Amino acid sequence: METGLTVAIDDREFEARLGNIIRQLRPGGQTAGLMRAVGYYMRRQTIKRFDQEVDPEGYDWEPLKESTVLGRMRAGRRAAYRRAGASMGRAIAAKARAEHALSRARKDSTRAKAQARIDRANKRITKAGARQARARGKILHGATGDLRRSINSIADATSAEIGTNLHYAGYHQFGAPRAHIPIRAFLGVADEDAEGIENLALDYLARVMGD
Repeated sequence: METGLTVAIDDREFEARLGNIIRQLRPGGQTAGLMRAVGYYMRRQTIKRFDQEVDPEGYDWEPLKESTVLGRMRAGRRAAYRRAGASMGRAIAAKARAEHALSRARKDSTRAKAQARIDRANKRITKAGARQARARGKILHGATGDLRRSINSIADATSAEIGTNLHYAGYHQFGAPRAHIPIRAFLGVADEDAEGIENLALDYLARVMGD
């Protein structure tokens, strides 16, 4: 008498799910939603750079020239900016004197007093810098903030793009030496951005596989 084991595998459900995944990953499937999400995400990241005044690599934009700052300010803000600058100058000088005293101090009590003066000077420097920043306004915002507001994204089933339709945007993105405009890049994909896009893709794939 012969004995044996026969296992029948019905893989129709698996094949159907696999076919659904392949269809949705093809251009024209459901990838348009993923591309839109990528575009929205990159727009948010770009807007954040305007608010933080940094390029895609996280480096600070070159500060505005003093003449540019003062030239676009109204009289009240100009006076506030100059007062903050004078306050910062005094605080920096006080810090330098305290640091000199600290370097020459022999007693612990004298060193503690000098360190306390340095700490107070640092606080004054920070406050004065914040007042100057408020009076100066943000870089690349201008009087209207048009460049920041113009950042937009477009997407189709296979790609997503982020950019602006303002003709002068390239002067800031790439710099314009003849016009004395330094590079202040705002468009680009940083490592943080790439990680965010990867997470969006993984979430999308997980949803597709779960259908």
